[in-house]
This record gives sequence, C-alpha cells and structure tokens, in this order.
Amino acid sequence: MILGASRYYRKCIESVQAAGFHVIAADKNPEADAFTIADESTVCDTIDKYGILAAAKHYKIDGIVSVNDYGVPTAAFVASKLNLPGISEEAAFLSTDKKKMRERWIKDGIPCPIVEVGLHHDEIKKAVDKVGYPCVLKPAHGIGGGSRGVITVRNSSELNKSIEHAQKYYDDKELLIESFIDSEFEHSAECLVLNGK
Repeated sequence: MILGASRYYRKCIESVQAAGFHVIAADKNPEADAFTIADESTVCDTIDKYGILAAAKHYKIDGIVSVNDYGVPTAAFVASKLNLPGISEEAAFLSTDKKKMRERWIKDGIPCPIVEVGLHHDEIKKAVDKVGYPCVLKPAHGIGGGSRGVITVRNSSELNKSIEHAQKYYDDKELLIESFIDSEFEHSAECLVLNGK
C-alpha cells in the first residue's frame, strides 16, 4: 500500500509495480491522478490511521509506505498493528515533529544546529539573538510538506517578514530558530525494503 496518489506518486507506483508488486494506492481525493495506474485504490485520508488500517486489513497488504512526511505516522501505526516491516511509531513521531526531533538529537548527543524555540515575537527575537545571524526559522510542528514555512534570515531587517512567513502555514505558531548551515547539498532518501531487499 502506498499512501498518496496525486500525480507526484505516479513514478513511485510505476517503480514499485515494475519491481513486481501489486500496488494499492490510498488518497483522500477520489479523483487522485495515480489511481488510474494503481492496481487497486482506496479513498481514505492518509492521516486517518484507523481508516487506512481498515483498508490495509481488507486488502491483506504485505507492506506499507508513505512517500512524504504526511503519512509517515500512519504507515508506522499500520505496520505496527499488522506486524509488517516498518519504523516504530515513536520513530515516525520523532521524524515528523521538528521540535521533538531536535530535542531527541540533543539528548542523544547527535550533532545538530544550535536550536532555540519561540512562539511570540519577543521570544523569537531573543532566540535569534542567542543563535545569531544568519539563522533559519521553521515551524516546530509542521507536517505535510517538511519545507513549508522554512526561511533563512540573514539580518535583523528581515526578521519581522520572516516570522510572518514561517508562522502562516500552520495553526500551531511555535517556531524553531536554528543556526544556519551553509551547504550546496540537501539529502533526502525514500525507499521500500521488503525481506532485506
């Protein structure tokens, strides 16, 4: 089962099919583009853990994957309930909540940017003063597009507009303020593992 069936999922579904798998696509949109190529489809919001679990039981799936952060907690929940390969629900939660992720990294001694947290303008300003410029503002609990609301702030004249930008995407307005790491590279990895392959 692949969680999501917008046009962006077509290549993923085709690749999984080419590897010999029968694909059930799940999406809340009954007109989802990739439903046309999936072997079977189910209309269900990918954050509806119990709805996806019911569909997974109905189709007797052997594996479940989310190709974006939005469905990761659901995939982990279903995998744990059906004893399928997958990450733990705790790992799914920690990997999709930026604040909790950074807290765990710091607790476990994993190198990461300097990070502060702020909700109101004065807290954010104090956090930026601690972290220094340039810095990055990002929603602390944003999900469903991991880069949504993320912005680099180069100096104090950009701060007010940057706060406004970072807080406009989610109801939860808490922000992470992180030291800026200058790099030309971004790394992302999505994969499906079954029986060690």
